Amino acid sequence: MSSNNTMALIEKLTGRENYPTWRFAVQTYLEHEELWSCVTAKDNETIDPKLDTKAKSKIILLVHPINYVHIQEAKTAKEVWNNLAKAFDDTGLTRRILQKALSEGISRGYVRPLSRVTYAAEEVSRAFQLLVTRQHRGRVLLRIDGFQPSIKHRIQCNPDVCYVIFSTQCTFGIQLADRLIERGARNLLLHYDSFPGYLPCKIQLWKSQGVQVQTSCENINNMDQILTVLNNAASLGKVDGIIIDELQMCEKKQILKNLELASKELFPSLRFFMVITDDHLKTEICLPRNNDGYPATILHLGALRKDRDISSSQINRLCVEAVEAALCSGEYVVIAAPHVIPRKPLVQQLCSIAGLEMSEDSKDTTTLRELGVVAERMPNITNYLRDYHNITLIDSDVSSLTLQRINEIEDAIVAPGYSTKNGLEAFYSYVDPDELLATTEMVFMPTLTSSATMRDDEFDVRVTSLCIVPGLEGHHGRFRALCERLKLPALVLQPGLDKLDETIQQTARRYANSLLRKSAIKNNFYILGYETGIFVALELAAILEEHGMTGTLFLLGGSPNDVLNEIEYQLQRFKTEKLREAVARHMLKIMAREHFKEVENAFSKRTLWIDRVDAGVRTLLGHVSHSAQYARAQIEAACARLVYARRYGGPAAPLRSRLVLLRSPLTARSAPPEWQRLSRGGVTEYNLLAPLPHATMDMRCATIINKYLDDDILDQFDKKNLCETYLLNADTFMSDSVMQEK
Repeated sequence: MSSNNTMALIEKLTGRENYPTWRFAVQTYLEHEELWSCVTAKDNETIDPKLDTKAKSKIILLVHPINYVHIQEAKTAKEVWNNLAKAFDDTGLTRRILQKALSEGISRGYVRPLSRVTYAAEEVSRAFQLLVTRQHRGRVLLRIDGFQPSIKHRIQCNPDVCYVIFSTQCTFGIQLADRLIERGARNLLLHYDSFPGYLPCKIQLWKSQGVQVQTSCENINNMDQILTVLNNAASLGKVDGIIIDELQMCEKKQILKNLELASKELFPSLRFFMVITDDHLKTEICLPRNNDGYPATILHLGALRKDRDISSSQINRLCVEAVEAALCSGEYVVIAAPHVIPRKPLVQQLCSIAGLEMSEDSKDTTTLRELGVVAERMPNITNYLRDYHNITLIDSDVSSLTLQRINEIEDAIVAPGYSTKNGLEAFYSYVDPDELLATTEMVFMPTLTSSATMRDDEFDVRVTSLCIVPGLEGHHGRFRALCERLKLPALVLQPGLDKLDETIQQTARRYANSLLRKSAIKNNFYILGYETGIFVALELAAILEEHGMTGTLFLLGGSPNDVLNEIEYQLQRFKTEKLREAVARHMLKIMAREHFKEVENAFSKRTLWIDRVDAGVRTLLGHVSHSAQYARAQIEAACARLVYARRYGGPAAPLRSRLVLLRSPLTARSAPPEWQRLSRGGVTEYNLLAPLPHATMDMRCATIINKYLDDDILDQFDKKNLCETYLLNADTFMSDSVMQEK
């Protein structure tokens, strides 16, 4: 074998890790080439220069270029060899020096162990994603100690049998059918009081999946009608299970009893028979069935369905989960309730995401970097702040966040604490001392496009505006905070104090005439109704649609039934004959403030309502800036609005316009079919955090309204000069306006 081929077999010297094997191989090679004597020669020994140069060249060629720095000044082969030995030979001294330097670095804090990222077992997908993207330094660990995988029981459905669902809630019934189909069911009979509009589309989808579906909406008030429905189900296959959602249908106990008896007679081998209820009154009906050895399950969903903090879509999904869990449990009575998880402080949430342990003695000035957050966890924290709290920060800013700054951020993002308002206080809270402004029909509000200093004569009627209809209070002041964030002009339609006998429909007609006469309302209108103003807004939209217009209608607070239910709930402690007196007393209290005790004494001394109002109003004189006639009109208007609002029966027909429902947490909510029937143009639901008396203060309202504006309006806003302007030729402008009106 040639010398060159031998050299090619020897691994080049790269560092301390391969120096021992390299030294042995090169020494053997030089001995074979009779050049080793050049390395071992003594200092006074004469060496052939040609042999020394040859030995030096061979050694250098067997060293990796990164190590040339150690040998580039060497003159002989011996110097090259000795320099490499000094650099890479582990004599123990180097190790001791490194150990000393390492210990010193650890004690001073500038040498840290290899970083590692620890994930919980349920975050295994995120751990592998980090490995795949190579964005980590150090090790990626999974913590599996104490990990208990959640076991979710599932009901198994036979594709050869039939399942029957009786439901009065369309959305819930369809989602329940979807769940049975996912579990293997291929034959279904659905019974509704009335068919939802989108059911045919859903049936078509199910049929494309090989599912046979029969629907029924016949009355089941007697046994013969119930037997007809169940026999139709049996035509699809042997009936294996019956689920009855008796929220409304089974208020008649006899219907439920007939269903129970008929199922025993027709299907003695039924696998499950479930009754879903919102109260505890129907348990005894199915008790004999259970005692006789027949399957029976009572599922109580009252607490879950009445939860105000969960949207209707989430409630339906959770109810379906509860149905499946109850069927798998084998229990006779199952109660489903929302599980409230205590909210952790933001500091603890971020530390949990970053895998940090925060000691109790941590100072407010301590940063996340000082707590030991690793770079690999930074994207998780930034994504969490962005997705859940709408806060955008870069990684470097996150690492420098102090505990005090995090607490300040939490104070800013946590929903504000709203004061509790009950009774009449929930609807009436303010009386404007400015009589002229309070009785003006149209009040123009400051928005992002219109200044707070803008006069009425400066308002451009040719521009599309948001028309706001107030509630029982009938005043514009409640909407100031909401309007300040709108990207289009806004005006409030105040009902005034002189139309006491005006119904909801008549008020809407008056508003429509005023809008059509005074403003160039366009085809795509925007109307917002708040509280009982929702009733007027619905009627107003219907009138505008009669003129060939459509638009977007925002219902702030809830659906009409939501608001009516809230009114009845808040006024339930007032008897009918005492309600008018309570309204008068409450309005006087708002106007009198600290002088209410004196007004109350004068009010209580009279017997008749009209005499009491007169006494209270006269006592107000000298304590308030407005007139007695204005105070009396406020009281009479408050009573009249409340009466006509409670008489409202809903819109006559569905609208063509689009509806956006901004629902507050209410004491009683209507079912989705109620508000879905309000419009054929589609209904979109949003859940607010603020209760009804504070709904206009929820900052998301303006964001949602801006989201539904036309592109043209948003484009005009982007191009608009938002600086304050001053009207220099006011007299000329007003003169031109007067001439145009003439």
